[in-house]
Amino acid sequence: MEKEKTAAKFDEFWSVYPKRFGWSNPKAPAKKKFEKWVERGVDPDEIVAGAKAYAAQIVKSRTDARYVAMGVTWLNQERWRDYQPQPEVNATKAIADALVEAHW
Repeated sequence: MEKEKTAAKFDEFWSVYPKRFGWSNPKAPAKKKFEKWVERGVDPDEIVAGAKAYAAQIVKSRTDARYVAMGVTWLNQERWRDYQPQPEVNATKAIADALVEAHW
């Protein structure tokens, strides 16, 4: 991915990443790490999606800003992988299929 697109994706990441009001969250090391992951083949949209989901969790759980991970730490630990959308499972169909198999 070319540098301009990577820079734009980082800006998008940074804009959605939860803020650490009053607590340190250096942007430069986070940008450097983001660029490294993209160079290694990670889809930047996957990182952005993970950051959006992480931000939603922070809001939902009312997490104090001091407990929000610094952006560079979150990227170093590949945490976007923990916040990817999970495929929906049709529980009714899964139960019905299991019952049919159990009786055959």
